[in-house]
Amino acid sequence: MSNVGWAKSILEKVFSAGVDEIILCPGARNAPFVEALSQWKSGKLYSFFEERSAAFFALGRIAQIRRPVAVITTSGTAVANLLPAMVEAHYAGLPLLAITADRPKSFRGTGSPQTIIQPGIFSSYAKFLGDLEKGDEWTGEIQTSSHLNVCFDEPLVD
Repeated sequence: MSNVGWAKSILEKVFSAGVDEIILCPGARNAPFVEALSQWKSGKLYSFFEERSAAFFALGRIAQIRRPVAVITTSGTAVANLLPAMVEAHYAGLPLLAITADRPKSFRGTGSPQTIIQPGIFSSYAKFLGDLEKGDEWTGEIQTSSHLNVCFDEPLVD
């Protein structure tokens, strides 16, 4: 399965879990999600260039629509910019889903650019849903302030 096909299958589970609004912060590593979402017609898609603002916008959308909203980011320090909103979501009981693209797990600890330890970055402020590589399954369950980390290998898109 291609990365884009895998991203589509993950997004299908996200949609079936009740998400119909996605805030996308496009980048190189999350290109499979960008490509998959380019064909999505059934919900609302917002694009932001800055992750911290995107996550707080998502909190506002959750408060307005009373449904979970997902924020999708690229890898590295982009993920860390979601922390303030994840803390707010945790204490407010809002279902914010952070979907973070990542490099393959084998890159961790090697000094590879934009490779930080993303799993667990939100500590106790988010339920950690998984650190997925191709072939891994995710149940599609979203709880208050949740984190799904998705490791893509090269080539990112076909």
